[in-house]
Amino acid sequence: MTEPRNDVLGWFVGHLEKDGQEYVFALNVEANMKANGSAASKIAGEVLHGMGLWN
Repeated sequence: MTEPRNDVLGWFVGHLEKDGQEYVFALNVEANMKANGSAASKIAGEVLHGMGLWN
């Protein structure tokens, strides 16, 4: 029997304001290893940066 794992799901949810506009986002990460809120936060930051919303 394998041991239960708690590292297969991660969420990062938030909102930001830029130039008078408010943006709400949610990111869900699923993986076999190390999927957690920190991983989701990093990915969200990269996506938001690519959209010009996060420095």
